[in-house]
Amino acid sequence: MKKQTIKESIEVHGARERLIEVATQLFAEKGLDGVSTRDISKAAGLNISLISYYFGGKEGLYKAVILDFALKAQARLTELLQLHDLEKMNKEIFLKFMRSFVTAVVRFRFSTPHITKILTREAMAGLPYAKEVYENIFRGVGESVIQVMKRAQDKKILRQDIHLYVYFLSLVHVVENFSICTKCDTEFIHRLPNPDTEEDQYVDQIYKLFVEGIIYEKE
Repeated sequence: MKKQTIKESIEVHGARERLIEVATQLFAEKGLDGVSTRDISKAAGLNISLISYYFGGKEGLYKAVILDFALKAQARLTELLQLHDLEKMNKEIFLKFMRSFVTAVVRFRFSTPHITKILTREAMAGLPYAKEVYENIFRGVGESVIQVMKRAQDKKILRQDIHLYVYFLSLVHVVENFSICTKCDTEFIHRLPNPDTEEDQYVDQIYKLFVEGIIYEKE
C-alpha cells in the first residue's frame, strides 16, 4: 500500500473537515432527509465519492457531524476540569468552576447554532441517530459535572435538596432553548440581553439564577 505523504494527509484531513462543516449547515437548514450527498459535495466543492469514502454515506456523515461536536464539548470540559483544583473543593473553587462552566455552555451553544438545530430535532425524534453519542460522550460530560456538584453538596456548599440531574439538564437546556429563541424576531425577545453582543450580561444572569441561587449558605 502506498505510504501517504504529509501533503496528502493534510488534504485528506481538510476534505473531511470541509464535508463536516458544510453538512452541518445543510442538515441544520433542511434536515437529514432534505439533503442529498450531491447537495453536500456541490456545496463543499468536493467529489461526491469522498462522502462514501470517509463516512460510508449520508447517514454516516450525519452521525459524524454530531460526534464532532460531542468530542469538542468533551475536550472543552476536560480543560475546565484540569484548570480548577477540584480535589480541594471549597466554595470559592466551586463558584469559579461553575462560572467557567456556564460561560463555556453559553459560548458553545451560541457559536454553534447549526448543531443546536440538529440536536433539537434529534431529541424531538427520540435520538434515532445520536443515541450512541449521547450515551457514550454527552453522558460522560454530564456525569463529570454532576460529580463536581455532588462533592459541593457533600461539603454543604450546595443545597442538599437539589436533584443534581434535574439541575444539570435544566441549566444546559435553558441555554440551548434561549439560543433558539433569540432567532425569533419579536418585541419580547428584543428585551433580552443579546449573547452575541452582551455575553457577559447573559452569563451573569444565568450564573445568578443557576449557581448563586443554589448555594447552601450565602455570605
